[in-house]
Amino acid sequence: MKLNPVFFTIPKSKSLIWLVKLYFSFLNIFKVKKHYLLETKSLNSLKSKKNLLEEEIGGSYTHTTDINVNPFVKEFIAPKVELFEIRSAIVNLNSSSFIYNQKLYFEKINSNEDIKDGNFLLQLNDSHAIVKQKKLISIDSGIFLGGNGSWNWYHFIIEILPKALLLNEINCSVLLVSEILKTTPNMNEALKRIISGMNFKIIYMKYNASYLVKKMYYVSEVNKIEFNKIDPSVVSNQPIYFRKDILKQISNKLLVGYCDMSKKIFLWRDNTHRIAQNQEEVFDLLEKYHFRKINFSVMSLNTQIRIMNYADVIVGTTGAAWTNLIFCKPKTKAIIFSPKDLKDFHAFSNLAKVFEVDLIYSYYHIIDKNHSTNQFLINITELENILKTFE
Repeated sequence: MKLNPVFFTIPKSKSLIWLVKLYFSFLNIFKVKKHYLLETKSLNSLKSKKNLLEEEIGGSYTHTTDINVNPFVKEFIAPKVELFEIRSAIVNLNSSSFIYNQKLYFEKINSNEDIKDGNFLLQLNDSHAIVKQKKLISIDSGIFLGGNGSWNWYHFIIEILPKALLLNEINCSVLLVSEILKTTPNMNEALKRIISGMNFKIIYMKYNASYLVKKMYYVSEVNKIEFNKIDPSVVSNQPIYFRKDILKQISNKLLVGYCDMSKKIFLWRDNTHRIAQNQEEVFDLLEKYHFRKINFSVMSLNTQIRIMNYADVIVGTTGAAWTNLIFCKPKTKAIIFSPKDLKDFHAFSNLAKVFEVDLIYSYYHIIDKNHSTNQFLINITELENILKTFE
């Protein structure tokens, strides 16, 4: 039977581990895409070069469906942010893990976090990982600004970009970022604003390539939310941590003021996933309350920032566009439509608390447990009842 490295489970038996390694060694003779079974190590098992930020205690905020009800606050610990200098590291920009001395090093917020990326890190357990890599592209040195979700606006702004605030602490003038920034002007513009006035060479790493970086500088997580869940039914003990001061620094550097735009906006979704079947009906109702339809996917970063900063009320379905809460004025009101099964996804409820946005949730039901589906309906009556409380 053919052994597929994506779908089979890493064996626990030492003898079987060696058998799998032997199997991969044989296959790798004939394949361009090579697979390896490697021992795993936690990032904190490596000695860091420098401590960049101290441990910080904060609070994570749950959803609320009533503007008059305060969300439950759960304490979290944001660990120290450390700088690592790794010699001869093998990396892929899609993954926050890397290979060093034939071991895979990773960072997880909790034991239920699934950090597989499907391109580089295929399988992971407490002792071993299966990784895939093509022929290595060599780079002399660089600061790694990739990682899980680095192609996504939310993960890029909240998790990746904050590391760029610490570049003055690193003796290197080369940044390693995703080539996706070349075709995503808003992400590229955001990075350039953060590093404005600094003399950096930017290397755009290919999406599917593996790189050998002879001297890599790696910054541990500054802000973090659980990337995916291994077991979706488990409510994780600590799924998130933020540093408020860092988030506000990012906001201040990107915020460029506002202009005369609509006070009430609806985040319209077009030619994408997670579109309500009754989106038109939703907007018909919102128009009666003087809302304007906004599609961020076709707007520049400047325009998005100005719109969010000027708005008094924002309505829309959950998605990466809600990262733009970091540009809102205090006391802005917002309604997020979210699947009922995602009640423990607290990314946006935490951003709202940091930036003093009055955010409430309106839940919808999904049939197939896939929160990216378009097969759902927004509760129009519930939405209108919420809007009336804003008048």
